Amino acid sequence: MTMKYPFVEDMLGKKVAIGTGLSVDCITCRRHVVLDVPALARRLGDDYAACTGI
Repeated sequence: MTMKYPFVEDMLGKKVAIGTGLSVDCITCRRHVVLDVPALARRLGDDYAACTGI
């Protein structure tokens, strides 16, 4: 994969390629979970969006 700047980690495949992850925090119960990004990419596909706008 060629690097373009600024680099945007907007797809699961990009996150897997560079080794970053995703985590989720619940503001109600205060739980924190680190997601298994490679498993998500295998299940949903490398071109699945890694984030949504808030």
